Amino acid sequence: MPLPRSSVAPCVFTLALCVNLFAAEISFAQAFSGDEIIVTSSRVVDQEDPLLSKIISNLSETNVLDALDALPSVTAFSNGGAGGNSFLSIRGGEPNFTLVLLDGIRLNDPTNSAGGAFDFGQVDPAFLEGVDVTFGALSSIHGADALSGVVHLKTLSPDPTDAVSFQTRLTLNARDGYSVSGNAQLGWESGGTVLAVGTRDSGDITPDSELKAQSALLSLQQDLWGGTLDLTAYHSETDRTAYAEDSGGARSGVAPVFEDRETEISLAGLRYDRPISRNTQLNASLNVSEQRAFSDIPAIPSGVLNGVPARRDETDYERWQAQVFTRTDLRPNWKLVVGAEYAEERGEGVGTLDIGFPLATNFSQSRDNLSAFAETSINAHPSFLLNGAVRIDKPDEQSVQPTYKLQSTYRATEWLQLHGSFATSYKLPSIFALSYPLIANPDLEPEEGESFELGLIFKDDRLGQLSITGHDSKFKNLVDFDPVVFTNVNRRKVQSRGIEIVWDKEISDQIDLLTSMSYADVETSSGQPLRNRPEFSGNTLLDYRHSEALSAHLEWKYSSDFLSSSVPTGFITLDDFHRIDLGMDWSPASNWQVSFDILNAFNQSYSYSVGVLEPKRTFSISLDFKL
Repeated sequence: MPLPRSSVAPCVFTLALCVNLFAAEISFAQAFSGDEIIVTSSRVVDQEDPLLSKIISNLSETNVLDALDALPSVTAFSNGGAGGNSFLSIRGGEPNFTLVLLDGIRLNDPTNSAGGAFDFGQVDPAFLEGVDVTFGALSSIHGADALSGVVHLKTLSPDPTDAVSFQTRLTLNARDGYSVSGNAQLGWESGGTVLAVGTRDSGDITPDSELKAQSALLSLQQDLWGGTLDLTAYHSETDRTAYAEDSGGARSGVAPVFEDRETEISLAGLRYDRPISRNTQLNASLNVSEQRAFSDIPAIPSGVLNGVPARRDETDYERWQAQVFTRTDLRPNWKLVVGAEYAEERGEGVGTLDIGFPLATNFSQSRDNLSAFAETSINAHPSFLLNGAVRIDKPDEQSVQPTYKLQSTYRATEWLQLHGSFATSYKLPSIFALSYPLIANPDLEPEEGESFELGLIFKDDRLGQLSITGHDSKFKNLVDFDPVVFTNVNRRKVQSRGIEIVWDKEISDQIDLLTSMSYADVETSSGQPLRNRPEFSGNTLLDYRHSEALSAHLEWKYSSDFLSSSVPTGFITLDDFHRIDLGMDWSPASNWQVSFDILNAFNQSYSYSVGVLEPKRTFSISLDFKL
């Protein structure tokens, strides 16, 4: 059943085109090879972890989840195959504990049954030139939902120095998958614009699960009234088939259960910043978005666990947000940010649940949130930096939610830097948990979290750069379904402790080695381990540069065994695995690049979800051309 025509999408792109008229690079290497991933958590100072930056910027992934999965303490995959929902856990948190942004615009959808987790299949990686990843509790910066981390997707930005250019990228794999994208860029003295379009089909990279998507992006930058105006407009539609979540995939006791889903996302964001005095900068933004989804999930027959009735759902979620803040240099070593934000959201669903007869599952809810926040950064000593943030949120029909963060960095010597932080966070109950018939509980309390970390960065010309970080996160009031009272309740507590080690070494002028390992111990108050949380994981990237025109890389991925579950099997342990990917990049000319990649080169058999094998050995070729 196709989704009805969106009412917001035409408005989004009409607004974008109007601004573009008023104002009068697909990544040429690989996805994410433009700007680096920057691990940042403040409006007053940019804090970059160069090692995490290199992990993403050197990968040749054409899938956002695969790239994120390479980071320490991160588990990311598509649940049910290429067409399935996204699973992303940062430092043991639930998928809906990660806030996802695109150019500052929120992407989490609280009307879905995943409690607000974002589906990364809706984002075309060809449109991205950078990704910021922040670990830990970040509600004092971003508000609700940022319990375990923030993923900020940054789209292609105009280059005023590039008068006119066109770029295109074609990727084909041996399993009938492809992606085609292109962009046109126009630059002028006071700004520039980028228009990009793309289409993707995962093919048979995972049997019986497929993702088809079409996307468009418009980006604009223009000097205006002594400041800078930035615009982002994005639209994406997907059509996918996947093994139904918890159905057991090919291990189903009967015929496999497949779900069909369609999604549509439209968004636009305006950002304006300008100096209003010698020491003060004004920043303002206005964002609007709409997400629509349709899903048809057949019944999952009972097995070790109770069966799940058939469902059909159609949801519509709209959100708008306005924010303004000032950034002031009080002294050369003291910066201050103060600001306010207001947001409104509306979610509704229409559907049926088959309990012997079709039971209507319609719901609707609107809510708003008013916020005030402040951040500061003080260089108390040339070797000591102290950052702090506090935020007060007043959500509709909820109590006031105060959150804060303290962070310090100390450069002990030229080769040793120490850092530590403590922060609190919260997440509002999703509209689905509050309103979905049969299991709704309007009295749910917000989920809460706190995170603590200590770490060091060691850098030596001979030994390379080493980063070691220990972390401890606690979550409480987790929303859970109680089968006894047959409703959602607040009850679980989760604690996640771990350590992350990242080492970067230039072996020679031509060879770079970048490796990471992480350990996590996740405990719940119920004693039941959480699913898809491996205790150990690791990633190594070996990069060889033969010349400016020719390079090659090898990536090794490891995960220890972990708990999973499905209705037919109950809780089971999925085996550990090693996976090796190979790739080569060749530039026969300055405006051409050819990339050859072998995914899972040694044909490792492994699964992230029960009964669903991850891709076998797959060959792909990509062609990039710039005019």
